Formats: sequence, structure tokens, C-alpha cells
Amino acid sequence: MVKIILNLSEEILSARRKSPQEFGEEMRLAAAIFWYSNRHGC
Repeated sequence: MVKIILNLSEEILSARRKSPQEFGEEMRLAAAIFWYSNRHGC
């Protein structure tokens, strides 16, 4: 598995009211939806 590390300011997490783990889960889900929609022409 590939690991991607992003350096984000604390303001991003506090604005979203998410922990780093929750934010990472949201990012993975958003990336999967983006990849699926582009691959299937949605």
C-alpha cells in the first residue's frame, strides 16, 4: 500500500472539527468517489 503524507495547518482540522484520523478517512472517501466517478464517466 502507498502512504501519502500531507502537511496541513491545524486551522484546517479545527475548521472542519475533525481529528487527523477522521480527516484522513474523509480524504480517502473523497478520493475514492472522485476516482470512481472519473473512471466510470459519472
